Amino acid sequence: MKSRRVIMVLLAVLARTTFAAPFDIASIDVQQYKADDYLRAAVSLQAIGREAACQALLASANTKPGPDVRFFVLCRMLFTQRGTNEFRLPGYYNAYYIEYVPEFKLAPIELVDGIPFLLTAKWGGGDGGGQEGAENYVRWCMANCDWSTYAFREATAKQKSDALAKFMSSNKLKQPLTDSQKNFLSVQIE
Repeated sequence: MKSRRVIMVLLAVLARTTFAAPFDIASIDVQQYKADDYLRAAVSLQAIGREAACQALLASANTKPGPDVRFFVLCRMLFTQRGTNEFRLPGYYNAYYIEYVPEFKLAPIELVDGIPFLLTAKWGGGDGGGQEGAENYVRWCMANCDWSTYAFREATAKQKSDALAKFMSSNKLKQPLTDSQKNFLSVQIE
């Protein structure tokens, strides 16, 4: 009953955000990563504040037990490292990154001017030790991380294109991206 009440409050508050329709995390297509979906979610969740957003994330995570990349991406956007604590990857990832290097501190995403780019086309089970569920990762972030002070916002096509160009020329990349990798990133901002 309590989680239903939290969801109803969340929907009422989200209806007043800068996006026209209330946001539903379940509406994010996990097969086709689109930065706009995650920006919309981040804006909506930030609009209601940390406590309500955390409760909304938990309530949504409880509707689908097990690993869920949507929650992992949102947590990497909405939380930040606290002090010297590690901001660890979810236990779910055994990912094939565009190029995993320590400079990508928010893997499986990279934030460029507020635009979240997914760094991996494939993710899967861990090293045989099981997969971390979305609820567990949200709870871990709540206990071990700070709430981000970065204010996400809707992005124009130009802002997204500029962020992509900036990412592709980043010194974090140790070698030029392949055409396939460039395409993988480009479709994320269409």
